Amino acid sequence: MSSNSKAGVSLELPTSDFVKSNSMETAFSLLKSTPFTHQEEGGYEWVFPNLVASILRCDVSQVPQNRAALQKRIHFDDLRLFQSAIRSLNWQGAQYQIDYRLKTQDDHWVWVNETAERENADGDPQKLTGVIRNITREKDQEGRAAWLARHDDLTGLPNQDSFVEKGETLCALARRVQATGAVLRLRLTNLDDIIRTYGLESGDHLLRSVAERLCQIIASPDCLAKAQGGDFLVAVLGIAGTDSNPAILTERVQIALSKTPYKSPLGPLKAAVSIGYTGLPQAGASIDTLIRKTDRALEARPSETLSEYSVSMGLADTSSLDRDISKADIIAALDENRISLAYQPIVEAASGNLHHYECLLRLREEGGELVSAGRLIMAAEQLGLVHHLDRRALELASLKLAETPELKIALNVSAETIQEPETAQAYLDALKALGDKTRRITIEMTETAALDAPDLATHFSAEVRAMGCEFSIDDFGSGHTTFRNLMAIEAETIKLDGSFIKGVAASSQKQIFVRMMVDLANTFAVKIVAEMVEDKADAVALKKLGVDYLQGYLYGIPSASPSYRNLGL
Repeated sequence: MSSNSKAGVSLELPTSDFVKSNSMETAFSLLKSTPFTHQEEGGYEWVFPNLVASILRCDVSQVPQNRAALQKRIHFDDLRLFQSAIRSLNWQGAQYQIDYRLKTQDDHWVWVNETAERENADGDPQKLTGVIRNITREKDQEGRAAWLARHDDLTGLPNQDSFVEKGETLCALARRVQATGAVLRLRLTNLDDIIRTYGLESGDHLLRSVAERLCQIIASPDCLAKAQGGDFLVAVLGIAGTDSNPAILTERVQIALSKTPYKSPLGPLKAAVSIGYTGLPQAGASIDTLIRKTDRALEARPSETLSEYSVSMGLADTSSLDRDISKADIIAALDENRISLAYQPIVEAASGNLHHYECLLRLREEGGELVSAGRLIMAAEQLGLVHHLDRRALELASLKLAETPELKIALNVSAETIQEPETAQAYLDALKALGDKTRRITIEMTETAALDAPDLATHFSAEVRAMGCEFSIDDFGSGHTTFRNLMAIEAETIKLDGSFIKGVAASSQKQIFVRMMVDLANTFAVKIVAEMVEDKADAVALKKLGVDYLQGYLYGIPSASPSYRNLGL
């Protein structure tokens, strides 16, 4: 191929050797690139007509021999672009490069990229030399990547970004016509139980099934979206007394989700669902604010503006988990030393060697059962006590660091801890008291927490990094943080949300997303951690994609004693 550059356009055109070649060196062109010449009087002369036939899925005898025949196959929406490109060739050396769709013999559409140059002078019959290239796969990948940026890959529902845009429109409409409405959050509270009991595939199956049922009862202009984890978001607009009234709709949702179990390869699955909502319109309240209120509604007691509805249909007895956690419960757990740490390994993707451990809180119930402290943390956030849990985690971690000099750890810090000057400073003072041990600590903050208070997160990040700690953004991709925010916070690492990681080896779309994140991270000298790595194929794929660190059950479950497996992948 030789390269001609005219009028600021770079164009690759076939040399005479290439045009004449019919050797294996041109095998890469199969279904991809097809040089041609075209004269107004003589029509098309395809260098490899069999390749054109392959693109159009037709016999060689059916390959278009003139411009009129080709234009019959061009998509109507692209025809004007094609004709305009031809008309633009009004001088010798004029060029164009366009993408358009061609109809195949079996009534499918393929995308092609055509580059061409006019060879003869003005006034002479038009003669073109160019190349047509099959770009269907590239277009499909671009479209899929754009779709994934707006949708949840597992359920196919719009994601929270899309929901925010549609929700703002719905709020504006409600204010304009003075209509009632609500934003609802639906949470599958037994999703973790199902995953632990039956595996990740069953959890995914339940999420997809719930999404299908919700699609049957949520109609436009109301909007539905898949949020993080086992959460769904719904925005509804209606007039009081109709079936779009929030209370009536909530009842419909409960009935729809609970009337029958969900079929799965392992048998019927049931769902434990909690629903919280907040009304709209609220003057001056953004859709982001309403979304956060629905999260708090699931933990708050019912009031005039925040109501909670729940129906329990879980597989296990969740009565102890469903009871309210009081301030006294939290204080008792702290006083009785029933809060502990579990350590999950994070390994280097390239070597499989241990890099550090993430410290996760565990709560020992009064009966002796050791459980995740997730609900305890949520309750503590509502009661204004979560900074005590953050401090306790730091205290326990400091003891482990002193006991094991080579240990490196990551600690999670809640948004509520940094949002209050007194609790933020108390945490920083405790961190500073650790001295050189801070160089073995990474402070993690979720993306949504950083988004809630970006200025405070930036300040807090600067303070902990000045002490020698590293700073990390957790669950990246689950919220709205951009790399501009990341640059302001100056995080050394970001953790990609597990929903983008699980099954990446079998998903070209997820691979595109991960590669895009890796490329952007490299631009800002930021390291990437992939969480929820549970499959060897996924680990190999992530390593090839350039991810720096891997975390998941494949390398070790959270345990009281730090340990990991080097798989040598």
